[in-house]
Amino acid sequence: MNQLNVYERFALEHFLSYYPEDLDLHAIFSLMEEYSEEVIAWELFYNEEPADLVREIENMIIALQKDFVPREGA
Repeated sequence: MNQLNVYERFALEHFLSYYPEDLDLHAIFSLMEEYSEEVIAWELFYNEEPADLVREIENMIIALQKDFVPREGA
């Protein structure tokens, strides 16, 4: 069961080319911080430190939640 909301999925997919879709956000962040090969950043972000990338993803999620209202059923 996918536990990610639309904002989290959008932010993750902006920065990551692959992540396990059956995990929640914090589990994905943990894998990133462990340098797991289960999470792959897009080439543009590949050399960023995991903590910096996590912070950028969190910031994008916050901005999306602030600026966009979810549709019914989304």
